[in-house]
Amino acid sequence: MKNLKSKIKNIKMLKIFFILACFVYSFSYADTERLTVLYTGETHSMLYACGSCPLNISGGLAKRATKIKELRKANPNILLVDSGGVFAGGLLDEYTQSVELDKQRTLVNLDAMKLMGYDAVAVGDEEFNFGEDFLKEAAKTKGINFLSSNIENGYLMNHALIKKGNIKVGMVALSNYDVKRKISDIKYTEPQAALEETIGALKQDGADIIVVLSHLGEDEDLGLIRNVYGIDVLVTGHKLSSDPGHNDKIGQTIILRPGWQGRKLGKAELEIKDGRIISYNIDDITIGNEIKDDKEALSVLPECFSSADCRKKGFSGTCNDSGTLSAKCEFKEPEKISILIISPKKCASCKLEQAEKYFKDTFWNVDISRVYYETKKGRDLVKDLGVEMLPAYLFGREVEKNANFNSFRKFLVPKGDKYLLDPSVLGVSFFVGREKKEKTLDLFVSLYDKNTAALLDMMKDFLSDKEHKNINFKLHFIALQPSEENIITPYGLPEVEEDLRSVCVMAKYPDKYWDYLSCRAKNIQSSWWDDCLNSCGMNINLIKSCSASIEGKGLFMENIALGIELQISSFGTFLVDNQEVFSIIKAPEKSELEKMLK
Repeated sequence: MKNLKSKIKNIKMLKIFFILACFVYSFSYADTERLTVLYTGETHSMLYACGSCPLNISGGLAKRATKIKELRKANPNILLVDSGGVFAGGLLDEYTQSVELDKQRTLVNLDAMKLMGYDAVAVGDEEFNFGEDFLKEAAKTKGINFLSSNIENGYLMNHALIKKGNIKVGMVALSNYDVKRKISDIKYTEPQAALEETIGALKQDGADIIVVLSHLGEDEDLGLIRNVYGIDVLVTGHKLSSDPGHNDKIGQTIILRPGWQGRKLGKAELEIKDGRIISYNIDDITIGNEIKDDKEALSVLPECFSSADCRKKGFSGTCNDSGTLSAKCEFKEPEKISILIISPKKCASCKLEQAEKYFKDTFWNVDISRVYYETKKGRDLVKDLGVEMLPAYLFGREVEKNANFNSFRKFLVPKGDKYLLDPSVLGVSFFVGREKKEKTLDLFVSLYDKNTAALLDMMKDFLSDKEHKNINFKLHFIALQPSEENIITPYGLPEVEEDLRSVCVMAKYPDKYWDYLSCRAKNIQSSWWDDCLNSCGMNINLIKSCSASIEGKGLFMENIALGIELQISSFGTFLVDNQEVFSIIKAPEKSELEKMLK
């Protein structure tokens, strides 16, 4: 009986403990706040979808507005910001027309941004494209919070404290020095000093987290992150990076990189507890054609701003009364454009069907024909045109009459009575004139790219298969400058030092180097590279000595020479048989790679 009472007492205690635990968990969970940061930058008042974008027509204010409304329904705690480069005009605006039309386009863009409910917009040098009075008037009349913490002029906000739910967000914005070049007498403060002072003021005002909108460029941003404590989130601007391998967090700072021209909407989901971000997730939302236009945003947008905005499948468009809200598109059937594609007979990575679809979507009425490089006609054309890379795309001069010609002409190189498409538009897959070396495979990587570890593991497995034993494989690192005195790599000096060690490992331990490279790629942010050498049974002093010697530099220069010759800058690029080239975004399955190599 006594035991029974004791057991009942224990059960009761367990129940009480369980209830208390649930209460504590529930209280802890309730204390966590969720904030969604939506961000843009370098939009340059691009009002409509990008009509000249290779293979991917995206963007447009009305579609962006639709997506933002959709996301607000899912989570009302949304912070909507822009890191600057909002105004039209200047060298980076590919749709610039004239000062007056660019001003009008900027004002339309600001009206649409107001409708979307932007919380803060950083001021960059582009915001002074039309002088200080124009920006001052826009700041007064457009209902947008223009921020700069290092410009003092009386009409820009220095900082902002914005409450979202129970979260107080301290907003800081940094303007680049090019502002001073445009407005010489403007009061400009060095960014780091302004940042430190503003963070301190916002923390005193009760800010839970600090969000910095920087228009300095990523190199300067990284310096600030290293030198200034208290930056929770930094949205980059001015010089945007498109490299998916870049780190999205350094120390405590989450780095957000906007998409170019508003063709993507950045989204960062933050979980915040006790003034600290405890988890995050970053996503880029493509503003694609499948997204419907927001009717409210359409009400402030003219139908077109130039003829390039008038797109209707099968027709050529002209914009009448451009620059006014009454602007209208007029359509007529376009003249047929002849396009000749020169390609190798066998080219698994050429993606010609994709290219043809792009031409049809862009120019509508096209007559596309193909000729193989291996034929006499193909070889003669390649020789006469001076083509070095294939596929090559040759346009007839009638393309000049197409409505999209003005926005597309920068990609066209005159060749007699034809135009040759710049290879950068659709990429290249085949190098003309290079000796074919069968059963050779070269791979270009960076150990700092987040996909490299998986790619190396897959390649090791692939090459170990019996049917692939006869492949002559070489691994290369990527450098941007060939000078022996000053080798530059995408991730700077730390990457150079790691590459030097790696080429020494490859030379000294040809049977073990896979293990070392895989170990480092998985732990590249760690400075304990010698742990990887130890775990692979390698001599630390031997590799250390080699990497600091003339021998190590020679091995490195030899390793990067092919990539420099072919101007390869994308991580995960393959060169097959010394002729065909293709890049991957993430590590493929073995079976996928086998298909690519056939």
